[in-house]
Amino acid sequence: MSSNEFRRMGILLDDSLPDEQKLGYLVGMVHSEINIPVKELDALLDELKFPENLRPETPRAVFAFQKAVRDLAQTKTETFVDPATGISVNFEVEYFVDVLPNDVRQLSRKIQYLSTGLAAGDIPEDIKNQLEIYVEKTQKEPEKMALFEFRKAEPQAKATKEGEEPKDEPEVEQPSTTNPENVIKTDLFKENNLSIAEQTQEKYEELLRNFENLKGCYTERYIKHSWYKMLDSINAIPYMLANGAVYFIPKAGKELLDKFCIIYKEVHKHDGAGILRILPIIDTQQQREYIKQDVEKRIQEKYEQFLGKAKDQLGDITSEADIGKLKEKWGAKKENFERELRDTLVKQYSELLKMDINAKLDTYVPESDRLRIAKKFMAEL
Repeated sequence: MSSNEFRRMGILLDDSLPDEQKLGYLVGMVHSEINIPVKELDALLDELKFPENLRPETPRAVFAFQKAVRDLAQTKTETFVDPATGISVNFEVEYFVDVLPNDVRQLSRKIQYLSTGLAAGDIPEDIKNQLEIYVEKTQKEPEKMALFEFRKAEPQAKATKEGEEPKDEPEVEQPSTTNPENVIKTDLFKENNLSIAEQTQEKYEELLRNFENLKGCYTERYIKHSWYKMLDSINAIPYMLANGAVYFIPKAGKELLDKFCIIYKEVHKHDGAGILRILPIIDTQQQREYIKQDVEKRIQEKYEQFLGKAKDQLGDITSEADIGKLKEKWGAKKENFERELRDTLVKQYSELLKMDINAKLDTYVPESDRLRIAKKFMAEL
């Protein structure tokens, strides 16, 4: 498709038009593996004067642990060497990580394929016995290897004056002082069949290396969270009526978008894995109609989320007094919600598109019974 054809559709392949002829920008951003030290990125954020309220949150050690364990899930070739005979057995092993409560993860393995490189008659009897747990060269169920538990660093005791009783302080996680000893391994296997003990220890050491590399670093989750906060702050909306990787950003948000693009390129400068695309949208009647549909869809989604929160609390009502308190509470919430919509999405897009935006929530009919109940409750406020 030629650039002229794109132009007729209202999409520019460059940013050559003046602002008054543009509505905004389509932005597609794919986030991949990110691991950048906090000090390094914070220096850039300061240099760009990126707003404090839109910056990534301070990294937490528990999230570093969760990602470090997650990265252990993989399939790889392992080798078992029989200590008695020196015979090697190569096997494909799939490692599983199961999420358990209280920051505990369970590591298991499942052997998928075995190969000794020897004729069946040449395999020693003791190795044959070890292989009896496998059926048709594949285990029926994964073997449990170990539990990995993250334990928060103990809070530092504060010095007290002579004669004063020490005060109880709330437990505070201290990522900067968390040591590998805070990641505890508990073995789950009973016998060391096919090097399971050695493989468990190797996985534990890999986990500790991963954990050390991730502590004190911004990873994908933090950059994505900052991205979505920024999108919300400039009233960006999903394009083509679908939540996904592509957003429409009004031209008023271009300065902040430019700053975030610099941040994005910085966090991906070493791996080259990030994908970022920005296309200016020409101010045409057709594009206005498209964006009007998208913003009204976005308003509907926000209203559904609002109703969902109300419905969650309606289920806890046990008396007339509770109903009265809930109506008073949600009456104020409804006013605040509608005022925020008028002052943000409705106002900005009405001015940008020079069109009336339908934000009449009273005429909206939810599809689900759950939301219809909440809608009826709101109508009685």
